[in-house]
Amino acid sequence: MRTDFDWPTWAQTPEAQRLRDDSEAIQQATVLDLARLLTVVIRSDSFAEGAVAEAVESGLVTAVLRRIAQLRAQDR
Repeated sequence: MRTDFDWPTWAQTPEAQRLRDDSEAIQQATVLDLARLLTVVIRSDSFAEGAVAEAVESGLVTAVLRRIAQLRAQDR
């Protein structure tokens, strides 16, 4: 993973917003997309307490984990 990922900028992109807001977009996401999305969620919690909890409650984290499992199964 790159250490120079500019997560605040990426979080504002249409791609990030689509992944966050559209459950269908998660189904097409790559591992890199998912890693970026989770980075945004986790790092955002430092500035807006509750961001992780909101992502869990909304189902976003579950959708990401399901997509990771799907990608892993495809690689086997």
